[in-house]
Amino acid sequence: MSIKNIILKNRKWASSKGKDFFENLSEGQNPSILWIGCSDSRVPPDTITQSEPGNIFVHRNIANLIFNDDLNLLSILEYSINVLKIKNIIVCGHYGCGGIKAAMEKQESNNIDKWINNIRKTISANKEELDLITNETYKWDRLVELNILEQINNLKKCEVVKKAIEKNKKIFLHPLVFDLKNGNLLHI
Repeated sequence: MSIKNIILKNRKWASSKGKDFFENLSEGQNPSILWIGCSDSRVPPDTITQSEPGNIFVHRNIANLIFNDDLNLLSILEYSINVLKIKNIIVCGHYGCGGIKAAMEKQESNNIDKWINNIRKTISANKEELDLITNETYKWDRLVELNILEQINNLKKCEVVKKAIEKNKKIFLHPLVFDLKNGNLLHI
């Protein structure tokens, strides 16, 4: 897809929305959900949930990882919880995740390898369960799920989330997985 094609499609989309849509959009955002998902181009949150611009606040990275020292993520969490007053935080992975597969195969590639290293800790922590799965695709799928659950645990350890919970702010954490084979979101 060329840049020219992207701009042409944008013009078509913009003209289909009408003036009122953009006037309302320009007045500010009021999303009810923070979506922490994978960067994979096959999993666009707005598209797979049929959401309009402004409905979902989005943070994406390879394998939807959450680190307590990731300034980008921590800033997004703080803004989401304290400014936008978001109460629902989704951590959404997807079956067929390349970051998960790279961790399983112990591929080495500098920055990516450093990024996905924590997935290897999840593999080690769940070695007994994963070793019982003989089908590699099923093992990959299960590791995707285990990674999402681990990221939910990491989210609970983030200071801004802990403080919000201590102040009795209602924060709900939702582990979801997207199935590329059928387009369905599943709660795990």
